Amino acid sequence: MAGLRPTPTATGAWQLPPNATADRYYFDPSFAQSVVDLAHRNGFRRVLDVGAGIGRYVRFYRERGLEAFGIDGLNGAYERSGGLVHEVDVAREPDWCSVFDVVTCMEVLEHVPRQYESHVLEQLVCAAMHRLVLSWAGPSQKGNGHVNPRNASYVRGVLAQQSWREAEAETRQLKKDSRLPWYRGNVLSFERMVSN
Repeated sequence: MAGLRPTPTATGAWQLPPNATADRYYFDPSFAQSVVDLAHRNGFRRVLDVGAGIGRYVRFYRERGLEAFGIDGLNGAYERSGGLVHEVDVAREPDWCSVFDVVTCMEVLEHVPRQYESHVLEQLVCAAMHRLVLSWAGPSQKGNGHVNPRNASYVRGVLAQQSWREAEAETRQLKKDSRLPWYRGNVLSFERMVSN
């Protein structure tokens, strides 16, 4: 990021000096199109991207007809994203829950310290009405600020406790369409369990 490495805070949010650019956030257009296709197939309109960085996915989704919004703990996120992403530290914000058809949270939760994990997960499942698309780095994946890696079986189990189950066909499609290796390895799509 303009030669300056971002610094993770105690909650996992990123901090950059005011004059540093945040232009090196990864973007996978093939994955993004897969999310758009998932939304259109199911008649979903509203998407929230948690950990949206500078809003590349938000912009992509809006350009394809979705009502997309983004939040990120990056300092100055709103200005850095041209107004696409609101600055929200998901680990500390008492209640950022809202209702969206689809919530995406890509490669964020491994940065959130374990003492904040349950709060963030509660907010994610509160915000998502129909789908929760997660990519959560596992223990073997190296990265800056990876303080809380989790394997896929853990992720499935903790979401099952929140009454969410994997939408396996969607997971397979998202993995197939992803070009970033960590998305291809980690992405999971979840749907709410319907009670009888």
